[in-house]
Amino acid sequence: MHPKGTLLGLVLLAACGSPSVDFIGADRQQFTEGSFAADVFVKGSAVQVIRTSSSAHWRSDDIAALLIKAAMTVSGCTDIDVLEVEANTVLTAQTRC
Repeated sequence: MHPKGTLLGLVLLAACGSPSVDFIGADRQQFTEGSFAADVFVKGSAVQVIRTSSSAHWRSDDIAALLIKAAMTVSGCTDIDVLEVEANTVLTAQTRC
């Protein structure tokens, strides 16, 4: 493998499960429901959820609903505004509690 390809692979692997810059310093909490798993980061009123399980047998709508449920469960706030969902893998939201 070309050295640049190896470096890119390592960078992408290291980024999995890591929060965005705005959430650095937030504690990682795990959320699971059945075979769905995600890491959840809460910083102030902001929440970021990163799906860590495979999506092979999940429908897209089900994944989005579970990302939202993870944000609400871990933050303790059921009143949230979803700001962004990236490829059914990362959800960023703002709580209103």
